Amino acid sequence: MPVEVTINQQDIKYFVDKIQQLTLELPINEIANLLLAAIQDNFESNGAYFQRGMEWSPLKPATIRDRLRHGYDSNSILRREASHGGLMGRFIANVTDNSVSVSNNTSYAPYLHYGTKFMPSRLLFPDINNVGFPTDLLNDIMLVISNHISNL
Repeated sequence: MPVEVTINQQDIKYFVDKIQQLTLELPINEIANLLLAAIQDNFESNGAYFQRGMEWSPLKPATIRDRLRHGYDSNSILRREASHGGLMGRFIANVTDNSVSVSNNTSYAPYLHYGTKFMPSRLLFPDINNVGFPTDLLNDIMLVISNHISNL
């Protein structure tokens, strides 16, 4: 005797009703936390996490000398806390009912992320046009969504 499963219209309607009741608030908050943690990982790896192992370009000697003269170490602008005008402490997640965005409101973040004529870019966020999100981050996001759906 074969083993089989049958799904009829009533079953499909049940699943459609469950999906329509799905609220994304919980997984979006979890995804926001994953994104913020990924940014932390990127800083701890000097940019290598979002750039598939390639660290940020080193600072120019004149920049390092200038920072040391002002009492900062060579990477302090990237790692200072928000209360000290630092970049790393100023990432915030904006969560709505159906989306999350992560931003940084320091005046110099765009220059670091995109680079300038005189400075190479140092990606603060994944480059979704070229490299994309790290695979482990995508897997973690999919796991959060999958767990949320399975708990319906």
